[in-house]
Amino acid sequence: MSAEPAATVAPAAGGCYPSQPIADPELAAFAAGLQLPPGVQVITGRVSTQSNHPGKVGVALDLCVPSSTDVDTLRPIATSIAAALKPTPLGQRTFALYVADMSADYKDEAKLKDGDYSLHLWNGKPSPAAENGRWEVVGR
Repeated sequence: MSAEPAATVAPAAGGCYPSQPIADPELAAFAAGLQLPPGVQVITGRVSTQSNHPGKVGVALDLCVPSSTDVDTLRPIATSIAAALKPTPLGQRTFALYVADMSADYKDEAKLKDGDYSLHLWNGKPSPAAENGRWEVVGR
């Protein structure tokens, strides 16, 4: 009797792996409604709590950005996500937001963080460029 080779999951067109379900229903609904640039997709996301922020959550979204060449490609996408999240009930409870661009082998290509998300307006002021520059690079 011969052993069958283990099944592997190949990247979809554009180098992205298929999306994984988001366990938190509120984040899943938000992610499903995002207006992302062509070819960009949400791979997965998480909501977490931290004891020093009672009643608040951290939100992380992992994206596939096929045309990405560096962290600066991710900045305007992350900024648009931050702006879309802000007026939602989930956004009102969010203390930190993480947005990552994942490579085809699920490694961080780029990861941005706004650790003070609850303090920032994310409304295009003083300018989109200023908001893009607000992100802390936590992975390249």
